Parts: sequence; C-alpha cells; structure tokens
Amino acid sequence: GVVGAGVMAGCAGPIAARQDDLTQYPQVQLDAYSLHEAIVVQPPVVNRVGAGQLHVAVPIRNKWDRDLHLQYKYYFVNRQGAGVEEPSPWMDFTVPRKGIDEFQFTSMGPTADDFHVELREAK
Repeated sequence: GVVGAGVMAGCAGPIAARQDDLTQYPQVQLDAYSLHEAIVVQPPVVNRVGAGQLHVAVPIRNKWDRDLHLQYKYYFVNRQGAGVEEPSPWMDFTVPRKGIDEFQFTSMGPTADDFHVELREAK
C-alpha cells in the first residue's frame, strides 16, 4: 500500500500546514527528530516538463556547522493517492554546512499528480 496517500489526494496547489508536523509539506517526511533540528525544508518546486512528466525540486537548508549527509527516496502518486511508477532507491545527498542545496527528480510519465519524499540521515 501507499503510506499517507490520503493526505495528498488531489492537492495541486499549496497545502495547508498541519499544526502537529514539523515540516510544513506533507509530501516531505523526515525520519529522525534530529533532522528537524538540523534542516529546514524549503517549499518544493513542482513543474510539468516534457510530455507531462512531474518534475520536483526540494531545496534543503542546513542549519548545522557541518556537512549533512542525507538520503532521500521518492515516489509518485495519482489524484486518488495511489502509487504510480516504482519508488526510487535511497539516493545520497549532501548539504554543505550552513548552506542550501536541492535534490531533483522527475516522473517517468504523465500519470503522476503528486509526490512523496522520505528523508533520513545517511548512516
């Protein structure tokens, strides 16, 4: 099954922040409390490209005074919140100390309406 699919179903525009959540974007899920202290997730930038593929860029700001080695995994869902395409493997991503960087990914086809990202600190 798709985790948290109900949260994202049918949202094309900005999503209201849930008060209990430390990241404002329900599509972006942090797996460790330490990450909430270390990073700020900036608003994801989502565009349609090519033949209707969904292109997503997620900027991450590192508040710490050391490079932060992260891993992310993403998958795409349709308007009903059902998964489309295979989830990605875990990908490595480093944000420089006190810096900002972004990772980007694009769906294979036009059936993706929204996305979900899991972020964790690389072990």
